[in-house]
Amino acid sequence: MLSGWKNFWAIVISIIASFSIVWGCELIKTFSPSREKQNPEPALSKSAQVRFYFSKAIREMAKGKLLEAEKDLKTALKYEPNSAYLHFKLAQVYARQGNYHLCEQEAEKAIELEPKWKEPYQFLTVVYLYQNQLGKAEKVAREILKLDPEDEQAIINLA
Repeated sequence: MLSGWKNFWAIVISIIASFSIVWGCELIKTFSPSREKQNPEPALSKSAQVRFYFSKAIREMAKGKLLEAEKDLKTALKYEPNSAYLHFKLAQVYARQGNYHLCEQEAEKAIELEPKWKEPYQFLTVVYLYQNQLGKAEKVAREILKLDPEDEQAIINLA
């Protein structure tokens, strides 16, 4: 009977010793001053940050989480403020939110940055038509026709 207790206590002591060793090693790793130097996380490049926030915004838009998408697009624009495409996507978010004033501003910024890109013009025309601002819609449609005299959508919008 005595040898059974000796085996039991030997097992308990070995378990406690094992946990103490593992816990001690974890404490050493945690409080070691060289911990930061061991595996520094590489910083993402500017373009990687833009792609990350843009793709996150597109997923949020698809889910209907427009405030999150707006926030992500604004963050992407901090890294790449002269991206006509990011401004255009932000204009689309604002339109879906019903914030047409900011929508117009972002679409106009996209046009300013890429004056030969027709899509922001076409989008802005639709936004103006939706708001019943026919004069502004006509003006933008005429701008599209200057870029492409045979643009069917601009011709239809002017009709």
